[in-house]
Amino acid sequence: MEDNSRYTIVHLVWGYKTGGIETMLLDITKFQVAASHRVTLIVVNDIINEELLSRVDPLVQVVCLRRKPGSRNPMPIVRLNRLLRKINPDVIHCHDAGLISILFGRLRKKCVLTMHSMPELVPGVEKRIMLYPAVYAISSSVQKALRRDFRIDAPLIINGIHTEKFAVRPYSVPDMEKAPLKLVTVGRLLLEQKGQDTLIEAMSLLPDLNLHLTIYGDGPDREKIESLIRECGQSERIDLPGNLEHEELFGHLKDFDAFIMASRKEGFGLTVIEAMAAMLPVVASNAEGPFELTVGGTYGHLFERGSAASCASAIRNLCSHYDSEARLANARKYVQDHYDVSETAERYIAAYGRFINPSEE
Repeated sequence: MEDNSRYTIVHLVWGYKTGGIETMLLDITKFQVAASHRVTLIVVNDIINEELLSRVDPLVQVVCLRRKPGSRNPMPIVRLNRLLRKINPDVIHCHDAGLISILFGRLRKKCVLTMHSMPELVPGVEKRIMLYPAVYAISSSVQKALRRDFRIDAPLIINGIHTEKFAVRPYSVPDMEKAPLKLVTVGRLLLEQKGQDTLIEAMSLLPDLNLHLTIYGDGPDREKIESLIRECGQSERIDLPGNLEHEELFGHLKDFDAFIMASRKEGFGLTVIEAMAAMLPVVASNAEGPFELTVGGTYGHLFERGSAASCASAIRNLCSHYDSEARLANARKYVQDHYDVSETAERYIAAYGRFINPSEE
């Protein structure tokens, strides 16, 4: 029987910069208000991409508390709790485990958590996660880690994308004698997680290949990455143009010859399936998320995470054995069949229903 319940939903985040969480929230909040749910997005800290935030559906109430990160001023937290009591939501959907620690009393009983990354075994993490009445995993890798490390059985709600929005690359095998093979990567400039240093060092190991790499993104390690590009003598072969807005990504991926991701830690990897949707060959580390999304390398060229030599070998293999049109079409079809964002949104609504009315399971 169809569930016609209408919920009051609050999505709670620390900040709203460019990334997988923000992209997902743009999509699922749009679906939620279209289904007549009352939705509020609350951004706690003053870490905001104003342009991205402006693209949140106008039917979603957006509240920015503008708290300074690390501030000891209690007033933004007090305001948050007062606001939540006034909204009186059916569910408070947190997108970072630490958010429950700034909520008071009975509000915590309304909280659910989506784990957007692999859980880390560091002091305090398990305690925070265990405070949540319900936890959801974005991938099988995250789900298995929660079960293994924290004994939490988290329902699987896989992230999704609008596959139909991505322009498809017209198929052709690049002629590297005429022009460089154009590689692209998209992600936060954070070496410890995203591993851009692996890509730069791999490029330096391939001086005989006609390659060009574009690194889209911004983040705290920009200066380190710029310095490493110079040190490795790759300034002519690597561009670092800054952020690429997500709407631009839909039509721009097709302008490249292959997508590459070097993450050391990745619970999912939204850009991997976006590249597959655009029919780009994928070269990716064997971190948990990319390994799962490419079905163990069925739809990609995998290399050992953190290894520049292994990454260079995977790039060389791509150049020698460029993906067939059939393989790329199969990868796009796989994404269409398994990673549709409308299904992600529907699964969250169903999960809210089970959380709010557990007796109806």
